[in-house]
Amino acid sequence: MGISGRVSNSGNKCVVSNFTPAGANNILVSKRVVPAIGDSLVFYFKQTFWNVFKDTFKVLVSGTDSLFSGTPAVLLNFIDGQNYPVPSGYGRYTASLNSFAGQTVWLGFQHLNVNGDNIRLDDISVGQNGPPVITFDSLFNINNLSNRILTNVGITDSEGVDTTSGKKPRIYFKRMRDANTSEGWKFTEANNNISPFEFTIDYSLLSEINPGDTIQYFVVAQEIKLQPKVGINSGTFASPPQNVALTSAAFPIGGVINSYKINDAPAISYSVLTSKLNARGDPPSSADKYK
Repeated sequence: MGISGRVSNSGNKCVVSNFTPAGANNILVSKRVVPAIGDSLVFYFKQTFWNVFKDTFKVLVSGTDSLFSGTPAVLLNFIDGQNYPVPSGYGRYTASLNSFAGQTVWLGFQHLNVNGDNIRLDDISVGQNGPPVITFDSLFNINNLSNRILTNVGITDSEGVDTTSGKKPRIYFKRMRDANTSEGWKFTEANNNISPFEFTIDYSLLSEINPGDTIQYFVVAQEIKLQPKVGINSGTFASPPQNVALTSAAFPIGGVINSYKINDAPAISYSVLTSKLNARGDPPSSADKYK
């Protein structure tokens, strides 16, 4: 593993683990830490290629030493093609360290590959729990004006995801040409109460939808707490919101926001066939042709 000055999640550097044709076992080891109750590990993880390789990425915890002798605990386990993040961007991941509270431990980020993927890590931190983590595959462009359904939205949080009415995860959406304000963004709540969640982008909440429009959207969720943290899957809040019922203070949404385009319908030409009828209303005969 090494440091790269390209494709970071924030700032201008990140950790990168390159693929090796002969196979490699790369591991990034943290300094020793002593977690407290309520602490979590938070990090951002990105794969480079769309192809599925023989890649695994694990987050390990050693209570012995920084060499990870013995049998370290596996905190998280990722397998390419199963739960790697979408290559288009970083995925945000979190794991509770409550099981190691008061212990001196080392954290290891292990990348095993055989001529596999390049992976990148950024913004690694240990501290109090972060907001809910939201992951899903982005919507592709479409050729019709029907409402969109976003499915298989994974939302996790060590404190639990609030699914009570008014606090359920929401999808916010607008046309690109609408204002990036609380008035411009519309929302619907999740269609169900358990992860993976499903959402409907309801075009009837927008003034009109036309071919050529680009629709922006993001998903938010809050943890089960009196003063919850709110997670967002793309974009950044102007200021941290108190819950998923976003007020004007949370806008404008900054950063990269998910979007898709409603393509123009393809032009279709029609050929109209006509025939001349004779006086009797029958198709013309060879005799009628020369009258």
